[in-house]
Amino acid sequence: RECFRLPFDILRIDFQDSAMAWETHHRVVASIDTIKQARRMERLLAGPNWDLVVIDEAHHLTRKRYGRRIQTTLNYRLAESIRSHTRDLLFLTATPHQGDAFRFWSVIQLLDDSLFESPEAMLDHRGLLNRVMVRRIKREVTYADGTPVFMRRQVISERFQLAARERAFYE
Repeated sequence: RECFRLPFDILRIDFQDSAMAWETHHRVVASIDTIKQARRMERLLAGPNWDLVVIDEAHHLTRKRYGRRIQTTLNYRLAESIRSHTRDLLFLTATPHQGDAFRFWSVIQLLDDSLFESPEAMLDHRGLLNRVMVRRIKREVTYADGTPVFMRRQVISERFQLAARERAFYE
């Protein structure tokens, strides 16, 4: 209920479901699956604009290209709609790229649709991603006192012999 030392209301099934509710609840935490329901989405967009919308697990905002066909998820469409109702968007994800340049470019388009005109342009000018993206690797993540959040990885190589059947399978 409290994040950043600010109180938040939780949008649950019993949340007052009207456009007016968005005028009385100034900080709301909601599941994307709850918000993307057609009736809720309609009321959400009828309410006032926001200063900031944070979307966790933003890699679920998906557009995929299959040849000339593009498949867009409801999550992505929700983010597209919300984009015009907020001053700022903040996406959180530990896996932004997932090996698909078009999919990644589509998420970047939600943040800044003028940054790259195509996935190819994004690949050619990837240094510009710093304008919309902060990347942290595990060893850089620390608590306020400087203590690492994640344990250092320890690699230990072990030698072993394969049984005859295992070797045959491997080869």
